Amino acid sequence: MLTIISNEIKAAAYLYASLYGKLLKADGEIENLGLLGTQRVTVTGVQELAEAFIGVASLAAFRWHDCGQGATAEASGDTAMQSLAGSTVGSLRSQGSQTSGGATNIYRTVGTMSFIGTLAVTEHGIFDLGSGGNLWDRTVFAAVNVVSGDRVEFTYDLSCVAGG
Repeated sequence: MLTIISNEIKAAAYLYASLYGKLLKADGEIENLGLLGTQRVTVTGVQELAEAFIGVASLAAFRWHDCGQGATAEASGDTAMQSLAGSTVGSLRSQGSQTSGGATNIYRTVGTMSFIGTLAVTEHGIFDLGSGGNLWDRTVFAAVNVVSGDRVEFTYDLSCVAGG
């Protein structure tokens, strides 16, 4: 983001989200899905960030991965996923690991969703609870077709880039 102040151009600090995926097939084959989407932090996510500074909220809980079949484009005002995978997912949500992503300015959470049926997965979300809760980020992407026994490993990186 650039801001012009008194004919000077200043860069502002910003958050940059990236979602990557790997399809872990039931037969042992691994398919790298690469970058699935970028920059979908929600208004609720940004509000939670602001409240964390004053001790009203904690960001540590935003590690729950969910996926679904929604195809409607993301919007900053999203508060839920469009269409959860439901009974074709082995668990409601996957509690992701949390690391610094190899750099101190990157928050990373990795979660794996297991499937017990055939499904075209087209959306992913990061939440602060294993059920319900606040949506931090929602990403819609090209269909990833899964069958029973397949798993999708989602890696979510949130880069916090300093500005000047």
